[in-house]
Amino acid sequence: MDGEEDEHPDERGDNVGSLHRAPSTSLPSLGPEAMKTYGDKYEQKLKRASLSAKNTVLERKKHTYVSSVEVQEEVKRVVGQVEFTEHNKLPFDINPLALITDVGKRIRLPRAEGCRLYKSVLKSPGSCQLLTYYFWHYYCKRYLPREILQKTFLDLLAERFVTLFWGLKNSASKDYFLEYYPYAIAEAVCSAFDANFQGSTEDFDDEFRNTVFRETRMLFNGVDSTLDSMQMRREQMALIDYSNVKIEADSEDD
Repeated sequence: MDGEEDEHPDERGDNVGSLHRAPSTSLPSLGPEAMKTYGDKYEQKLKRASLSAKNTVLERKKHTYVSSVEVQEEVKRVVGQVEFTEHNKLPFDINPLALITDVGKRIRLPRAEGCRLYKSVLKSPGSCQLLTYYFWHYYCKRYLPREILQKTFLDLLAERFVTLFWGLKNSASKDYFLEYYPYAIAEAVCSAFDANFQGSTEDFDDEFRNTVFRETRMLFNGVDSTLDSMQMRREQMALIDYSNVKIEADSEDD
């Protein structure tokens, strides 16, 4: 038996669930210091946000397409009003484990050695936490730029990333993790945007995804890459959704 597979056992349980089921593992809150920022109205705002989010997802089903401006207004209305007090889960109870599991099934890795351990880490509760924090961090950065919120979520996901990394026992596992984990998380974040704004796939096109991959690699690896290189890497890892690729019509005559 390969001993490295025991470093991060798969703690997901037997039921992965759907995109709209909350994960079985409860996620932590911001912590006492950060919670002071939000004051005594936390619970009231949380209840109002839950109701507002449910109404919003029902209304969204009536639209075939929502423009980027409408998306921005929606996220400000639903999430901005609660100061991100629901940061410890994805909006509308979308299950981060289901998103990660889907990516784990689709992703094509170039070498088999270390792959099983990598996928067990990918689907661990800690990884689900990291995905949730990273979604909110990127969401703040794109739609509601507020430095204190971005820093809060950046600190949370950085702490989770370091915990996952140092949980690996040997250098080979750590190298594999550093090389491929950021790409899987980037794809899962893109899937989270798709799931949350189902009528806005035109806003989350291939250019958006390449940008997410580029910024994720910079964040976790400190390496800047071109958008073209991210497109190539996504293609190599079978993470291209060709329905999102803008294809120019051939103007030449046959």
